Amino acid sequence: MPDIGIAWLNEASFAYFPIHIMKNADIRALSADALKEQIAAEKETLQRLQFAHSVSPIENPMRIRGARKLIAKLYTELTVKEKK
Repeated sequence: MPDIGIAWLNEASFAYFPIHIMKNADIRALSADALKEQIAAEKETLQRLQFAHSVSPIENPMRIRGARKLIAKLYTELTVKEKK
């Protein structure tokens, strides 16, 4: 993703940071390394969503909750894989 500065704050450019809806089976299929990469990517998306929402309210603030829940699911599965 190119560094586009503050231009990403408008709603139309949120196509760069979609919330990836992942099913639990898809999450379980990922390796530990892939989970870590996905967590990092989703954390960045969450941070950008929170910043955009603090500057001006985003159209759907429930996307922030969805991003937090997805990160929690990924962390849970990572913990399960690391304990094995």
